[in-house]
Amino acid sequence: MNVKPPSNVSQNSELLVARYNIDFQQGPLKETNEIYDVGIAGRGFFGIQNVDGSTVFTRDGSFTTNDQGQLVNGQGLFVLDQSGQPIRTPNGVSELTIGADGRMFADDVEFSQLMLVDFEQNDPYPLGKVGGNLFEITDPNAQPIPLKATRGVSTIKQGFLELANVNVVHEMVNMIQTLRNFQGYQKTIQALDETIQLINDTAKQ
Repeated sequence: MNVKPPSNVSQNSELLVARYNIDFQQGPLKETNEIYDVGIAGRGFFGIQNVDGSTVFTRDGSFTTNDQGQLVNGQGLFVLDQSGQPIRTPNGVSELTIGADGRMFADDVEFSQLMLVDFEQNDPYPLGKVGGNLFEITDPNAQPIPLKATRGVSTIKQGFLELANVNVVHEMVNMIQTLRNFQGYQKTIQALDETIQLINDTAKQ
């Protein structure tokens, strides 16, 4: 007789359960006075064109322009307008403003509007991290909802950037609790291993 542990239990007593949701709760906004910096007050995401041409999403509004006048993020990826096209700023502009709804004006003439979307499913959001503060849709049934459909729950603030939403004390408490849970799992599995070993030893006698 030889008793084997369940297939989902490691015989070397090492178990790591890693389940987490990304926290998209708004962080504090810091004024930068940079004309291309934009922070989201409320829910929502900007649209970015990834290197493969797909649309990814971010709350990081640290934007600038490249040599061709296209609006890009810190990685040089194109920032998208509401129709999903890269935004290009006009030449020879003396004043550029971005409204609370993302509309962009060059010398008081509207020329584009930032893509700002939210998702109906938001607990958790159907998004997975792809790097560089960028996120892709992980649920094929999830559809981004334009800002105009969010009934004013979000606004854009030009000249501001969102800071990290981390509460250090809260995160430390969570980390300690997670460590305690992990240690508890280890002790449980160690006891199970010892019980199985005892059964096997008894069966061999």
